[in-house]
Amino acid sequence: MHAHAAARSLAISPFAVSKSVQRLEQRLGVSLFTRTTRSLILTPENRDLHESALRLLRDAEEIEQVAIMARTAPSGTLRIAVSLPSGVHPVAPALPAFRARYPDVTIDVRVNDEIVDIVDQRINVAVRIGDFADSRLLSRRLAPYQLCAFAAPGYLATRGIPIHPNELGDTKR
Repeated sequence: MHAHAAARSLAISPFAVSKSVQRLEQRLGVSLFTRTTRSLILTPENRDLHESALRLLRDAEEIEQVAIMARTAPSGTLRIAVSLPSGVHPVAPALPAFRARYPDVTIDVRVNDEIVDIVDQRINVAVRIGDFADSRLLSRRLAPYQLCAFAAPGYLATRGIPIHPNELGDTKR
């Protein structure tokens, strides 16, 4: 690294670069460069500091990108996987208001009673009944869900009240 090249890239004088480096070295209490009459060479301590500084700059850029994205309106495709009928009921009524609020978002609703690989199929949101065991995903309980069985009074009068769901398939009873 050469002080003149650094000064040119920063559009300041070589003297200002040299003074800034000296102040930084005094503040940190370490030598950052081995100086020769022709160049500045990074010391081992400076290489470590340089890597740390680069990580911090990358993190700062990532934070800035997140902030920019938060200020802009959402767009793109929202892929939703739901099952019938339990998954459709909480999702379908919310879609018109969502579309009105976020018109640049395309909604792709996939109705399927089979468990799909959410990661592999790039699903953003899935509504399912029961516990979710995939540790790669975040899950949130939406509402309690209660299964109920109903029968026509005539069926019960003719067939009796089944004790177990398996009895529903028994037509000889």
